[in-house]
This record gives sequence, C-alpha cells and structure tokens, in this order.
Amino acid sequence: MKLGLKLLVLIVAAFLVMQFVRPTIPTPPITAEIQASPEVRQILDRKCYSCHSNERRLAWFDQIQPGYWLVRKDILDARERLNFSTLGLDCPIV
Repeated sequence: MKLGLKLLVLIVAAFLVMQFVRPTIPTPPITAEIQASPEVRQILDRKCYSCHSNERRLAWFDQIQPGYWLVRKDILDARERLNFSTLGLDCPIV
C-alpha cells in the first residue's frame, strides 16, 4: 500500500512539474489576408485559423501538459504546410 501511495504522489508531482515546462508557440505578425467571400472567410476563421494562421486560439484542454506539446507541434507543422497569414493576396479562394 505504501508503494502504491508513493507512486501516486510521484506521478502527481511529475504532472504538476510538467505544467511549468511550456515552450511558446510563436505568433509572428500577419502579413497578408486571404481574399474570400464572407461565408468562406467565416468558415476558415472558425475551423482552420487556429492552426493554419498566426492567430492561434487554444481551447482550455489544449493548455494542459503533455497535450500542449502535441498541439504546439501540430500547429507548427500545419503552418509550414499552409499559413493563411502569409498566403499572398494574388491567391483568391472563392
């Protein structure tokens, strides 16, 4: 019983320490805006911009470690593939 309690305390302590290890998600300035109809723009803003733009919006559950590390990696990978904040104005989406 004592070993189980010590193990539980160790796990909880490790979880609490992990909450303080928080690498930042860079938010560079927005250099372009996508040209799209208001309907398309609203859908992109609501569904895509959290990962595919420099306007990050994380939910409360994305803030908890170790999930934050996974979300950060996904956001950085998504921005490499497609970033609406740097997409040129000559590429309209209708």
